[in-house]
Amino acid sequence: MHQLIFKAGIEVPEPLAFQRLTMQSGQAYEIMTMEDLGETQKALPYLKQLINLGDTAGIAGLEDRLIEITAAFIKVHVLDVDHQLNNFVLDVRGRLMRIDFECAQHHAFRMSKNELGEMLARLIASHVYAAQPEVYRSVRFAEGLFQRLGVDRPIRALVSASVNAKLEKQRDRKGVATTVVLPV
Repeated sequence: MHQLIFKAGIEVPEPLAFQRLTMQSGQAYEIMTMEDLGETQKALPYLKQLINLGDTAGIAGLEDRLIEITAAFIKVHVLDVDHQLNNFVLDVRGRLMRIDFECAQHHAFRMSKNELGEMLARLIASHVYAAQPEVYRSVRFAEGLFQRLGVDRPIRALVSASVNAKLEKQRDRKGVATTVVLPV
C-alpha cells in the first residue's frame, strides 16, 4: 500500500526496502524499511497550536494540504477508515506527510461509499477534536473537503452521522460535549 501511495506522489516517508512474507497459515505480511524522518510533530496538536496562535494563513495552508492529500488518496482508489490528523506528521522541513497505513485498502474497481464516508468522517472528527470549541472551523474545513472531492448528499449524510457519533463517544468518555452541523 505504502509503495502505491508513494508512487502516486503523496508525501509519505520514502520506502527504502520492501519484502512480502507469507506465513504457513497463509497470512501475508509486508515488511518495509522507510526513511528516518527525524523529529516530527503530529498534525492534530500542530493544528491546535496554529488555532491558539491565530495563524489563519498557517491553518488554511495545513487544511488545503490535508484536502489535497485526501483527494490524491481517492484518485488512486485508496480508502483508509483511519484517515485522521494523528496519522499525519510534519517533518523538520515542514512537509506534511501521511504515516500509518494499516487500515488502508486499494479498491481497483469500485470504492465503498460507506468506507469513503467513514474515511472523511474520521478526518473531519479529528479536525473537530483539534478545533473545539471553535467548531465553525471544522464546518468550513468539511465544506472545502466536500467541494474538492465532489461529495454527494448521501455520502455527506453518512459523514455527518458518523462525525456526530464520534463526538457522542467523546462526550461519554471524556465529558466533552461538542456537536457539529455539517453541510449536507
